[in-house]
Amino acid sequence: MPKTETDELGGGNMAELNDFCMNCMSDLHGKDVCPVCGFQKTKPQKKGALPYGTMLQNRYLIGRAKKIDGEGLTYISMDTALNIPAEIHEYFPMSLAERAGDGKAVRVLGGSEAAFHETKTAFLSGSRALAHMRELSAIVLIYDIFEENNVAYTVSEWNESISLRYFVKRSGGNIGWNAARQLFMPVLSALSTLHADGISHFGISPDTLKIMKDGKMKLGSFSVASIRQMDTDLPPDLVPGCAAVEQYIMGDTLTEATDVYGFAASLFFALTGTLPMEAPRRQSDSRLMIP
Repeated sequence: MPKTETDELGGGNMAELNDFCMNCMSDLHGKDVCPVCGFQKTKPQKKGALPYGTMLQNRYLIGRAKKIDGEGLTYISMDTALNIPAEIHEYFPMSLAERAGDGKAVRVLGGSEAAFHETKTAFLSGSRALAHMRELSAIVLIYDIFEENNVAYTVSEWNESISLRYFVKRSGGNIGWNAARQLFMPVLSALSTLHADGISHFGISPDTLKIMKDGKMKLGSFSVASIRQMDTDLPPDLVPGCAAVEQYIMGDTLTEATDVYGFAASLFFALTGTLPMEAPRRQSDSRLMIP
């Protein structure tokens, strides 16, 4: 693969890089237990993830895998060029591919080549479109995209945050309309702009809506549409109560209305502390069951 601009930016020697906490990227100061997050240096990486300390593009130091789903893995990392923590999302669908012997490269399973190529292309296309939406402050932005190890990666700034689900729980089980309005309206405005440019999410839920340190909310965890619907080439990642009925039907069309459903269900959760019943059940019982 030809060099990119990031190939020229490599930073730090490995002796220094290995002193980062693999869970939060704080300086360990030579300790075995992180003084910031309490993570033990000896705790192993999650199964199937890139080894701790892997360098991508001679720039990004891979830390702990924070999330694994049907599309791939999300890691905390250190951007050694900018000297800031970063979020790395690795397109690596484990239903279609596996790690090679070096623990880094990926090889496609026999018979899965077409599905792997199709979803990888969708991942790259969607990521590039999202990376151009830099004016939107209510979404988690992508600032680098590259291919390596036979898969694709995106890089976003690492934001210390908590999920809306945890925020509501910590707030006593629900929040009032005035507080919810301030959180949700910027996300709704961003969604309108995204859809005007042909970009969808299809996974809006109290888990993909994040509350930042400044108290504002951002939408993250954008994925290929294949994991947002049943019976596709990738295992589905649907949140019961937030997924619209069309997401349960093979081959049905997902539209802007699908995102409106997830958004409204998440708002309902914030105001009541309860998610609506699953969409297939609501077809025969439309009650919202407000507490």
